[in-house]
Amino acid sequence: MSELDYESVIWIYIELLPLPDYSCSLSKRHLWWSPDLGEICGEHAKEIQQIIQKQIDKGSVKNAQGTFEITDPLRKSTELASVLGQFYWVLPVPVSTAYEFPNFESVSSQDKVFNSLH
Repeated sequence: MSELDYESVIWIYIELLPLPDYSCSLSKRHLWWSPDLGEICGEHAKEIQQIIQKQIDKGSVKNAQGTFEITDPLRKSTELASVLGQFYWVLPVPVSTAYEFPNFESVSSQDKVFNSLH
């Protein structure tokens, strides 16, 4: 894939906050995910990839809605959310490129404008 193609791919920054039951064994993580490439990257990508692979091997995830089949979580947002949601609060934010952090300041200022209208 050329660099131009790589940069035109959609990237999503994901902040992972451990659920209360896992707060002693897991730490806050962040990664970047491209559903177009079926890829995650970042400092803890291998650790998260292992969690994902275990669920792919099982073939399904149980959640509040029942059993959810897992076939390709790196390309399907609902599957990725189901896998990671067993251990973390999943906070996704679209970004332009991998390793770009979201500009939370602009998001915060937009919220202030929105809240002042209501």
